[in-house]
Formats: sequence, structure tokens, C-alpha cells
Amino acid sequence: VHSVQGHRRYVGSVAWSPDSKRIASASSDGMLKIWDAERGQMILALRGRTKSSLTSVAWSPDGRRIVAGSSDTALTIWDAQKGREVFSVKGHTNAVLSVAWSPDGRRVVSSSADGTLKIWDPDMGREILTQDPAARTVAGRLLVASSHALQAGRPLAPYRATRSRWGSVLGVQDDGLLFLTADGRAIQLPRWLIERVLLPWVVRRGVYG
Repeated sequence: VHSVQGHRRYVGSVAWSPDSKRIASASSDGMLKIWDAERGQMILALRGRTKSSLTSVAWSPDGRRIVAGSSDTALTIWDAQKGREVFSVKGHTNAVLSVAWSPDGRRVVSSSADGTLKIWDPDMGREILTQDPAARTVAGRLLVASSHALQAGRPLAPYRATRSRWGSVLGVQDDGLLFLTADGRAIQLPRWLIERVLLPWVVRRGVYG
């Protein structure tokens, strides 16, 4: 067991590499550091273009890349072997609170204090999807209102689609969570994303509280 000091300010997030040989630490000093877990020695010290506090860190499933979120809304990916920044992108309007990789390493998800989740292509640095859970409450209220109307013999409550909201009437299923867009398209979010990121984020923010 080791106790090491290497950051100048508090450490906000740590993560083990998939092979358990390395540890990544993200700090409010803006540095991401990689440590040898057995010897307790620092291997790499990484600083990207962002100078803001790093809030979260996660390894890719193959251990070759690391993603970190920061308080200035940036999402940065590094090559964990060479210590090279692959890219840094901004898409949120507030601090990034949490980051995670999909099990196949083809997607990265970020949650933010702006109330959204975003899914990214880690190879292209491109945003794929933005999810706003607030719309699910609207869908729930619509479902309840329509149920009461049906029992009372009244017309069903109308649905007025919006351009920017998402909704989910179904709960989490074995294969994930199905979201419906305002224009009627269905998007399936995998269960790992729901369990590792969405549910902890919803509880932390009290979205349904």
C-alpha cells in the first residue's frame, strides 16, 4: 500500500487501469497524473490545453487512452502510453461532472452541471447525442393524465412535441433504456450507460426530487 503526494491541489477523481497496474489521478491543479500502482511512482504528468480543474477521469477498456472532464466544460482524451493529448472538445455549457467509456471503447459519455448527458465519438472528437432527462418528467405527467382521462371517459391529453426535449415512458429494461425524441424517433441507451452514469447523476442532481 502506498501513500503518495504529487498534486499541488486536491485530487477530485482517481481510476485504475483495466490491467490494475496503473492509476490515473485528476486534480484541481489541472494536472492528470499516471502512477505505477505497485511502486507508487509517477509515470506521466499530463496537462492539456485546459488550465481548469479536472473533475473526473476514466480509462479506455484497452488501457491505451484516458478521458478527463474539467470545470471549464472541456472533455480531453490523452494517449496513455505516449502522454500525448489526442483532442480536447467543448460541448457542455457548465462543468463536466463525470466521464465513462463504453465497454467496446467506441463511445465516451459525459455528464455535466448544465443538466445534460452527451455521448461522443472518441476517435473523431465528435458529439453524437445530447440527452436532457428533464423531458422524461413531462412524458410521465402526460401518461398519468391520459390514464386518468381514459378511466373517466374524457379525451386523452394531447401531446405537443418540442424541438429540444427528449422523453422516456418505459423504465430501464434488460437491454437498456429507450428514449423517444420529439419527432418520434427511438434511441436505445445501453444499460451500462444507465447504471454507471445516468442513475448516479440523476440521484446526485435530484432531477426527479
